[in-house]
Amino acid sequence: RVVFAGPAGRYRFAALPPGRYELEVTADDNQPLRRSIEVRDDLELDLELERAATALGLAAVSFAPATADALVGTHGTEFVRDGGPFRFIGVNLRGLAHYETPQYPHASKRDQLKQVREMGANVIRLFLPHKDVPTEVTQSRLDSLLGLLRDEFPEIYLIVALTDLYINSQHRPQGDDDFYKTHTDHEGRQWTLLGREWIEGGYKTNYLPFVEAIVTAFKGRPRILAWDIGNELKLPEAKRIFIDFNHAVAKRIKELDPTHLVTTGMMSTRHAGLQAKGQERLYQSEHIDFVTSHIYNAAYGDDDSALAAKLNKPYLVEEAGFDAEHGVD
Repeated sequence: RVVFAGPAGRYRFAALPPGRYELEVTADDNQPLRRSIEVRDDLELDLELERAATALGLAAVSFAPATADALVGTHGTEFVRDGGPFRFIGVNLRGLAHYETPQYPHASKRDQLKQVREMGANVIRLFLPHKDVPTEVTQSRLDSLLGLLRDEFPEIYLIVALTDLYINSQHRPQGDDDFYKTHTDHEGRQWTLLGREWIEGGYKTNYLPFVEAIVTAFKGRPRILAWDIGNELKLPEAKRIFIDFNHAVAKRIKELDPTHLVTTGMMSTRHAGLQAKGQERLYQSEHIDFVTSHIYNAAYGDDDSALAAKLNKPYLVEEAGFDAEHGVD
């Protein structure tokens, strides 16, 4: 049944038989309201609508999949491809390059890629190295994955993270285990993370040779959208050293592979302990192409979009989500 409200918002369903009904209300500039109601006799129901969120002022673009055979670049705050804006939906499948191997024996690349396609996503972010896999094997696995994308999932791009801050994920170049140090945070939780020794120069031992081999091997391959220097790297106790590390690695990647975008892969500048001057110094680098954030549980303190806008660079939320304890359903 359909009823249109009058100017004052009054509405009436006449001669409605008793029973359970699903009520839906729509009004211009408001969010739809849905409610289950039980009708036994005359019932007066007051409904309060919530205003719709303000629409972003973005130019209309199509999200229809297109073959990922063109390199992605940037122009101001936009990602661009084939001369036009490239806006996309992405997912994280950090072990994807190692699915169906001893590291991820029960995960199927095709099954996961089919799900990505059904979601309407066309970019996957993955963590490339694994502590038990030599560089040449990792290179072969990434090459095989890119071949599968070309042949069966040609619309999908990859963002490739080149190490991980956290020891638990296993995604780091062989030999870097000793650079992880355990510390206790202000809430009493223990974390084992890449330590200062690695940022100060230890990265040159295993990580940098791995990066150099990978970016050289895949230079110019269009299905790679960008290289992440690492996942959520930080060193709040030595901010200048951390910024210099990112600049040095980004510069080296660009020297070896000027065809692909490079970014930090950071959770946020706040997570890394950077203040305004440090934030700008980090992302002003000509070798770092866009700004990243990972925003969980509406922690908008990790939102670096204003920094990206100030520096006229694209902004990408690489990870997002909610823990169940932070909401209902």
